[in-house]
Amino acid sequence: MSASTAAKQPSSNGTATLNRTSAPVKNEKTRIAWRCGPVFLTMALILIGAACCNNIIPSEDDIDVNRLPSSSVVFKLDKVRELPGTRPDLGLVETREFDVYLERPDLGLKEVDWEGKNVYTSDLPLALQAKRMYISEVTDRARDSGNSGQTSVFPHRFTMNMNIEETKKPKAVLLKVIFGDKTYAEGEITIPYAGSLDEPVILRPQSAPKNGDKFQMQFKDVGADNYRVGVNICRPYANDGINPCLKGFKLDLTRRNGKLNWEGGDAIAGISIKNENGIVLLHSEYPFTFTQTDTSVLYSIKADAQGVTPDGTKTYLESRYQVEYRLK
Repeated sequence: MSASTAAKQPSSNGTATLNRTSAPVKNEKTRIAWRCGPVFLTMALILIGAACCNNIIPSEDDIDVNRLPSSSVVFKLDKVRELPGTRPDLGLVETREFDVYLERPDLGLKEVDWEGKNVYTSDLPLALQAKRMYISEVTDRARDSGNSGQTSVFPHRFTMNMNIEETKKPKAVLLKVIFGDKTYAEGEITIPYAGSLDEPVILRPQSAPKNGDKFQMQFKDVGADNYRVGVNICRPYANDGINPCLKGFKLDLTRRNGKLNWEGGDAIAGISIKNENGIVLLHSEYPFTFTQTDTSVLYSIKADAQGVTPDGTKTYLESRYQVEYRLK
């Protein structure tokens, strides 16, 4: 019977069984290699994998910050922004943002040298790439604690939500950074108080307009460089994730040579701007049109002004005011 022949043979109990034969193995060594080959291959793959894993570079999240060597750093303050507090009801009455550039004096590297070249932090030399940044109280010396700052672009922006005891005065913080060359640096920096901008209080209207009324508004001129005036018609919130006050318009006013001009926003008919005795008067031919689902009109103003301190730090001041009237 040939090697590929399969034939039924009678078993000892008289039933037929299938007897398969195969080609004879040439020798015992070949037989052992054939049986053990998969085992050897699996062991080889495990050993190769282990060798590769020993050379894997840990990710930024796997770094033990406390084991990193220290390096030197200089923080160059670029801009301070004073904004209204996010939660005055909780005592957070001021939001102060600041932008900083990083310098590595030990290596002669400065982020500012790449300013204006349309590059990101990841394009900088590895030793100047800020991988993680934090700010904390100066008494908090833990390397990995604090509020995170912006690292993808530079200058790097940080935000401080300040309570009533901290507002309107300089604040010292500890700034911490982990660089791409696996070094750690920290240093104290004092963020100055940049000043404040009065609220652009809306003086008129003092009640909701009626269908067909023309738009009119009066507000206090606080000396801002720019004003954004918003008028929004609101409906009840439908719990659908959509802003219920989308209907309306915005006007952008900019001060040039001491005079406010309409320079952007929505195009509405016959807009006129007057500034008399520190009061800005706006008037337009735009008529209000309400539907049965409209419930209120929201008037809002954002004012901002920019400047430079004597030491060259840029400043940005912002204030807001709004009032809402229910439709009758």
